[in-house]
Amino acid sequence: MSILVLGATGKTGTHVVQLLRETDPTLNVIPVSRPTFDWSKPDTYASVLTAEPPVKAVYIVAPNHELNVLGTIRSFVELAISKGVKRFVLLSAALAPKGGPMLGEVQEYLESDEVTKRGITPVTIKPSFFYENFTLIDLDTIKKENTIVSAKGKGRLGWVAARDIAQAAVDALLADNPPHSDVPVFGPELLTTDDAAKIFSEVLGRTITHTAVSEEEMTKRFSSRMPAEYAAMLAGAEALVAKDWDVELFDLPSTHKGKITLKEWIAQNKHVWAV
Repeated sequence: MSILVLGATGKTGTHVVQLLRETDPTLNVIPVSRPTFDWSKPDTYASVLTAEPPVKAVYIVAPNHELNVLGTIRSFVELAISKGVKRFVLLSAALAPKGGPMLGEVQEYLESDEVTKRGITPVTIKPSFFYENFTLIDLDTIKKENTIVSAKGKGRLGWVAARDIAQAAVDALLADNPPHSDVPVFGPELLTTDDAAKIFSEVLGRTITHTAVSEEEMTKRFSSRMPAEYAAMLAGAEALVAKDWDVELFDLPSTHKGKITLKEWIAQNKHVWAV
C-alpha cells in the first residue's frame, strides 16, 4: 500500500513520514511538498496520486492562511477518490468544531454521506496548540523580553508536541477500522500559560513571565505576520482557551494523549531560546 503525506516537510509531516516508515518498512510512503505538490496549482494533484502500489490513504495538511480552504481541498479529495484512495486523515485543530469555519467545514464534508457512502473512511485529528509555537510565534518575546504574550488568560490547555500529533495521524492512517472520526489530540497534561512560563524559567535558568493581553491586542500582533482575517481567527482561538475549551475535551474517550511533557520538550530544544 502507498500512503501519501502532504506537507511532508512541515512540523507534523516530517514526523508522520518517519513514524510510518518505522512502523511498517513495507509501506510505500510518498512524502510531498512544494513545488512537487502545491494547493494553489491543481495541475500538481494528479502526479502525486499516481503510484505503485496505488495510494490508499492520504494525510492532509491544509494550505496556510487560506480562508476558502474547503473548495481547495474538495477538488483534491474528489480526484483522489476517483483514483482509489479510501482514507483521508485531516490535520485540523481542537478549536475547530465540525461544521465551523474553514477546517470545520472540511471535516463536515469528509464525514458527509457524499463522501462516506463511496466507501471512504475519514479521520480528523484535532490537536491543541503545538509546543513548536514557542519556537515560532513566541520566539522573539521569550528570547528578547523573557515573556510569553498571549490572550489565553488563565485557561488550561493541552499543549502537544508535533511528534505526538504525528503519532495520532499514523494510528489513524494504519488502523483497520479507526474507532473515532473526530480525534482531539493533547499532550499528557493541562497547563495554563503561567504554568508554561514557570517551566520555561526552570529549564532555561532565567525568569520567563506570561504577559496577558486582550483578544484585540493579540489580533494586532498576529496581523503583522498574516492576513487580518486569519489573525483575528487565531486570536479568537486564544480567547477560547481562556474559557477552558481544552478542558472539556481532555478526557473524552476519543482523545489521543501524547507522551512528551512540555518540560521534556523545552529541555530538548533549550538552545533555541538561548541568549
